[in-house]
Amino acid sequence: MVLLAAWIPACAGMTGEYKPLPPTVIPAKAGIQRIVRPQLRHASFPPKWLVPSSRYGTDADMRISDYLTGIPMCFHSPLSPETVASRINSASKSVLNPLGTGISGYSRFGRVMLGYRSIPHYNGQPRLTARLVPDGDATLIVGRFGAAGLHKLVFVLCYTLLTFLTVIWILGFLAGPSDGGFSEMPWFIPLILWAAPFALHFAFTAGWKAEMESIARFLEEEVDARSRI
Repeated sequence: MVLLAAWIPACAGMTGEYKPLPPTVIPAKAGIQRIVRPQLRHASFPPKWLVPSSRYGTDADMRISDYLTGIPMCFHSPLSPETVASRINSASKSVLNPLGTGISGYSRFGRVMLGYRSIPHYNGQPRLTARLVPDGDATLIVGRFGAAGLHKLVFVLCYTLLTFLTVIWILGFLAGPSDGGFSEMPWFIPLILWAAPFALHFAFTAGWKAEMESIARFLEEEVDARSRI
């Protein structure tokens, strides 16, 4: 009865009018934590001796699926698209500078590409590829953090070729030995060829989470962007 008495006055004050909640705008780093946390999983590879200590910022690897499809990212900036593009170009380092470290990239024709460059540098490191979408007087930066389009193509072609060679090797092995034939190749060589791209991927993307947070901080500092999840 007490609960009913408290409920009736509360209902009496309800108008029934629906008021949508304002969009959630949160600091960039907190937004990155929301994005990243479901993606993390513990991994014992790569060992620390294989990765430069400056890039070993997390104990979680970047899954191949996340690398190829990209992790969605969205930022809101109160500045116009032209101002956002100008500030990104002024503050980021040139992608043509092989010795530059830190955030490198550019903004052209309404597109943005930002990555974190370190030494040694792996050209296939994940990067933010995004679009500048006008939002009134403000700008939405909408994109994904993952492999560039060219590296996706190389990855697919590499494993297509490996699959073809593996099928030939298996068929030659089943057909029996032949003098100087492809089937006489040791079994561990195809295994190494299959494992090598994965090993390189995990070794050189070990610091992906720290790099993504660095890009988020860059956008927050340079264009006053906030993560919008």
